[in-house]
Amino acid sequence: MIQTVYLTMTGGFSDQEVFTVQSDRDLSVLRCILRGYSHEEKDTALLRATKPDGEVCYLSGILDGENAFHFTLTEQMTTVTGDVLCDISICRGDGIISSDQFILKVRPPSAAGAMTESESEYIGLSELIKNTLEASEITPEEIDLIWEETV
Repeated sequence: MIQTVYLTMTGGFSDQEVFTVQSDRDLSVLRCILRGYSHEEKDTALLRATKPDGEVCYLSGILDGENAFHFTLTEQMTTVTGDVLCDISICRGDGIISSDQFILKVRPPSAAGAMTESESEYIGLSELIKNTLEASEITPEEIDLIWEETV
């Protein structure tokens, strides 16, 4: 299932909400359309999601058109019911711009089943660091050393 949210790049708060089910294994896709944003070739999108228990997940996005990104929600993002506070950061060269924050509402499942324990997830953040290092003028050996220290 694909859900769409429309955001501006002001760093404020949006009243838009999207919904999913706790520990959803069907992995929903979130399509974020960013108003007032023009894509540049080297832009990288990162979704930050802070769960109600304080754990944080970072996911990288896939460009979808001129001003939209797709994010595939992971099971780890939905381990805790309640409001997950989300925002999108666009990393562009030396700068970062952020979208309005929005809520991912995680509802309890209709049937009880095995639950995944909540923890932080840094998939997108790790990818962003690796891509940034690879694009810099650091040698491959230095990248490997830095990468091993961050993962």
